[in-house]
Amino acid sequence: MKLLSRSHALTPTLIRERPAGFGKQRVSGATKEIGSALTRMCMRHRSIETKMKLFTTALMDNLISPLELKIEEWKKVASQLDKDHAKEYKKARADIKKKSSDTIKLQKKVKKDLQSESTVMKVEMLRLKGVGASALPARK
Repeated sequence: MKLLSRSHALTPTLIRERPAGFGKQRVSGATKEIGSALTRMCMRHRSIETKMKLFTTALMDNLISPLELKIEEWKKVASQLDKDHAKEYKKARADIKKKSSDTIKLQKKVKKDLQSESTVMKVEMLRLKGVGASALPARK
């Protein structure tokens, strides 16, 4: 876009310089050389302007315009990917929370079972030793 605006900005400058260059050709001496130099410069500027316009047109038609057409599609795809990722993340997070809470419950249960087994083992050891056998109830 900048190239296009620059090429359009050059046109008025060239239009102003060209008549001045042609006007100087009618004079003799050093002024005539200045006029011909200005004319050559104007012609070169015109040539550069034409090439620049062709280049910017080619860029616009073959690069920028197709990219602009694809932008909307890319935005939709990116949005859909974000939604899918958010869903998967939420599901994975819920699974992790559930498994974590299940693990904590199982750890508590194991700890409780170990404590009850330890109590049973103590009672059995006391019974085997014969200490206070009458005080302890028989195991069923």
